[in-house]
Amino acid sequence: MCASSPVRPIRAARPLSVPVLVLAALLAGAGPAAAQATGPAPAAPAPAPVAPATETAAEGPLADAVRGSLYVAESARLAQERSDTEEVQEIASDILDSHTVLLDELGAEAVRRGVVPPADPGVAPAAMLMQLRQAADEDFDTLWLTQQIDAHQRLVALYREAAAPAAGGGPAAALPGEALATLEDLLARLRDAAGVGVAGSGAN
Repeated sequence: MCASSPVRPIRAARPLSVPVLVLAALLAGAGPAAAQATGPAPAAPAPAPVAPATETAAEGPLADAVRGSLYVAESARLAQERSDTEEVQEIASDILDSHTVLLDELGAEAVRRGVVPPADPGVAPAAMLMQLRQAADEDFDTLWLTQQIDAHQRLVALYREAAAPAAGGGPAAALPGEALATLEDLLARLRDAAGVGVAGSGAN
């Protein structure tokens, strides 16, 4: 009978060290989160498109009133520079002051309506201003009075029409009540100056 070989005792497994256990726990709990953290960052949403700002030009009586006042104001400045006649100088000064106020009022009305007023008097008035600049000194007052009378006649008619009940929304309705009266007074003074022959003119 063979002698039985001695039985070797089973060595107990070495317990895992604390650092290894902590590392395993961290890896197990960070699985999906870690993968997500290391993945590419989500793209930022594209900014919403911004519609370009648009400007609407003023039309109708408002635009006509602005152009008319721009013309007579610039014409009045020329008279202050070129005329040697005291009465023309006085009327030109009052025209410039009055129409500066009117332009401020018309500009405020344009803002209220959300439109842009004209920046120049237009082609025909620009040509008239050129005539004044090129006129001889002895002809200046006559030409100036003639042009101003015509321009103020047009403005008075425009404001009267705009102020009529059926015209609602015209420039005069948004201006102080004395606007039309101011234009009529200026027109009367221009006619008087031309009638008494300030520059030897018989225009009426």
